[in-house]
Amino acid sequence: MAPETYLILHPEENNGPDVPSQLSEKIPIKPSTSETSRLDLQQLDDTAAKLANAIEDALNILYPEPAFQSFNPSLPLSPDDILAMPFSDIRIDGSLVVPSHKSTHKELADTVAWMLYPCPSGSKAPLVRYGHDRVKIRSWAAVQRKYDALKNSKNRRLGIRGDEALAEYLSEVAEHLIKQGPWDPSKFPISAGGVLGIPMPVNIASAKSLRPFFDHLKIGGQHEALEGRAGKDLNGGLGDIPYGTKGVEYEKGVIYADGRMDLCKMVVGPDHIENLMESLKLNEFVRHFLLGNNIIGPLGAKAIAAFIGECPDRMDTWYLAGNCIDGPSFRMLVDALILSPAVTNVWLKRNPLKPGAVGDVYRLITETPNLRTLDLDQTELGDIGITQLFSKLAAFKRDDGGELPLKHLYLNGLGISTDGAEAVGRFFSSETCGVTSIYLSHNPIGDTGAIALGKYLGKASALERLCMQSVGISSAGASAIFKALAQHPNLRMLDLSQAYQTIDLGQAFNYINDSCAPGVIDFLEQTPSLEFFCLGPTPMEPATIRAISNTASHHPALLYLELNSVFPDRSIPPPRFIPVQDKFTEQAAWTAMSELDNRIQKEVRQRLEANVKAKYGGRNGGEKEMSYRDFITKEKRFLVNDKEDIRKIDSVYRNRDAGMAKKGLMKLAKRWVEGDNTLDQVMAAAGPICCSRQRRG
Repeated sequence: MAPETYLILHPEENNGPDVPSQLSEKIPIKPSTSETSRLDLQQLDDTAAKLANAIEDALNILYPEPAFQSFNPSLPLSPDDILAMPFSDIRIDGSLVVPSHKSTHKELADTVAWMLYPCPSGSKAPLVRYGHDRVKIRSWAAVQRKYDALKNSKNRRLGIRGDEALAEYLSEVAEHLIKQGPWDPSKFPISAGGVLGIPMPVNIASAKSLRPFFDHLKIGGQHEALEGRAGKDLNGGLGDIPYGTKGVEYEKGVIYADGRMDLCKMVVGPDHIENLMESLKLNEFVRHFLLGNNIIGPLGAKAIAAFIGECPDRMDTWYLAGNCIDGPSFRMLVDALILSPAVTNVWLKRNPLKPGAVGDVYRLITETPNLRTLDLDQTELGDIGITQLFSKLAAFKRDDGGELPLKHLYLNGLGISTDGAEAVGRFFSSETCGVTSIYLSHNPIGDTGAIALGKYLGKASALERLCMQSVGISSAGASAIFKALAQHPNLRMLDLSQAYQTIDLGQAFNYINDSCAPGVIDFLEQTPSLEFFCLGPTPMEPATIRAISNTASHHPALLYLELNSVFPDRSIPPPRFIPVQDKFTEQAAWTAMSELDNRIQKEVRQRLEANVKAKYGGRNGGEKEMSYRDFITKEKRFLVNDKEDIRKIDSVYRNRDAGMAKKGLMKLAKRWVEGDNTLDQVMAAAGPICCSRQRRG
């Protein structure tokens, strides 16, 4: 007896994340032999009923949609036509069985047709209607499969690998970038006052939730859980992932073995900041104070200043982002910080210092004895304030004739334009500047600002990192940067890509096109110290990307390259997909180009992996060589930021929220609800306040 066979159509197809298979089991079909020439009638009816129900479900999804109603399976479609179809919202099961009455399954197909379109006996209408719908359904499913393949191909072109949220975001960036073109300030003006320095929406914690952690601090508690107390080993003993630094975690609050105290986003507010600082006075273990987005206000700044005055040799790191610290309260902090020999890091992102604080920022930089890292992101200093600050710094001379200790400077989202960029450049070329890392993203610098800055970069011999994401430059400004930095002896990192929050913050994308390619290639060839190079999604043609990538594949030190075209390859005829035939025309040319891309990408990857192996060897915890995946997970970020200082502010709370948001498990609130007066209360607080409010996403 012949073995049993099965009727399955495209069982390997991916139906998409939200489309369950409508026929999860195989449908048994007896082989057509002289002994068993047809299905048992009951089995035939059961199988036909299942197929009819599944096909009817698909038709109920498709027929109300205008796109399906106008769909002609015989008309060829371009890739753009396919990508414009509504498959992100309208999907059917790609493995749906729709048998043909011209196949060996004729009897099954005819039975399904009569079940779907019952008519008087003898009518051919059911077979005609079924044949028509069968062609449309199968052709629609074929286009759906090509849509998925093209989306994946587009994502690969944009540098996306498997992350749907990132894929959606980068596709949005590509669309905005093409629509924007080179930034025109007259059509898209951007404030020179900078991005608003306000914290993320939060609620102030209760005293009860904070008390166990404060008690742990009071008794000199370190990173280990204590018997009889509520603290537990961080992440079940795994520590902070992926680095494995051990720690103890309470309901609100973590202490790590390296001396970090982490209360980021736990929100002590004005209500509990004085208790926190009192708890720390007897704790000599904590060296790095992480209090991001805690809205402590001027009252909190005063409490911290008092602590520094009493314990000036204690804290190395002050991470105070998003705390409603204004100009007057900042002055109190500076008065204390400049007398603290212990402090090396001050992080002030999203505090409304405003231009009036320029004099105090100047004092902080020039008088704090060991200040190495300063974060001024989104502090509303504005182009005017930055111009004043760096003009003064450029003229500053130390008594000993040496350099300032400042090494890493964050100036993102400050409204820096041409004047500010020029002043920053003058400081970088001065004898007192030893800054190795500068971050200038989310500023309306534009081409004129980039050219002004570029005049001085060649003299900034200490420079190792320059980040200018989304600063509104085009090829003219970018060429000035590449020319200035070519042959730089110490440059390790250059990022002129698109920043993640460009749209949210109302900034301009960089628009670097093919005319900049010679400058990019010369820069790569003449800067052998470069380890990190990023242009991100860019309006260069794929052929230009190939030429630059080919140069990068021979670089002696490059460890990371991100360079992707927002355009399809327009050098070859676009293929046309004929749905009813389930095939492309002009496929050979596209296949050949795909093979060329794959070869170049492989050569680049091999070079990057070889350079990683040469630099890191077996430094990932044993004799085993570091894989490129481990490099991306653990080490890449330290090419962008100084490893020692950025590790001091790593927060399990920020990382958890970011990870959950990335997976779609939570939505990060970005804006305060209109009419919410929490921030006004925080700024005016002379003591505890009561805040219970709703957030807007």
